[in-house]
Amino acid sequence: MQMLCYCMLVEDVMEGKVSHGYIFYIRDGNRQVGIAYNTGLKHKILSELEKILDIIQNERMPKPTDVKTRCIDCTYKNICVR
Repeated sequence: MQMLCYCMLVEDVMEGKVSHGYIFYIRDGNRQVGIAYNTGLKHKILSELEKILDIIQNERMPKPTDVKTRCIDCTYKNICVR
C-alpha cells in the first residue's frame, strides 16, 4: 500500500503517468520487486485512505487483523481488545 501511495504522490507532483514502482530489499541480496500501478489500484488506495481518515477523525479503533505478525509494530497493540 505504501508503494502505491508513493506512485500517487509522484503522479501528482510530477504531473505525469506512473505505471509501476519498485521496492529494493538491500538486506536481502539487493533484490528488486516491481509493483504494478494502475487506475483500478489508485481507486482502491483512495478508498482505503478514506477508511483510515474516518478512523482518525472519528477516533475509532480499527478492526483487528487476522495476521498476528502485523501486531508487532501496531500503534494500538497495548490497548487492543484482541
